[in-house]
Amino acid sequence: MKGLPLQRTLDLLNELQGLGFSDEAFAELHHGQLSGRNASIEAHRAYLQKAAKEKGQKTVVRTNQKVQQRLALVLAGYQSDLFKEPVHDLFIGLARGAWVQIPHKGRRVGRKKGAAK
Repeated sequence: MKGLPLQRTLDLLNELQGLGFSDEAFAELHHGQLSGRNASIEAHRAYLQKAAKEKGQKTVVRTNQKVQQRLALVLAGYQSDLFKEPVHDLFIGLARGAWVQIPHKGRRVGRKKGAAK
């Protein structure tokens, strides 16, 4: 699998966070939800920066590639001109939709462990 530019993920995180994208919304699209782990934007950013600095990594692959694709989908949905103001619940809904559109390991999955229906 060809990787995607790691910097693109960092740019997406920065842009979305500037629009009001929260850790709660990020956790909805991150693969950590499968194990009941709540991922945060800062932890993911730090992980990528460490990989770039210590390992010379320039691309994201596998699960983090899907995270980048989901982030891009959320941003595209937000920028679709249908939404004029950042709304917390909007980002959560877009993140959940991105998870459905770009499933983990090629299969569509349900909600994270313990999540309300």
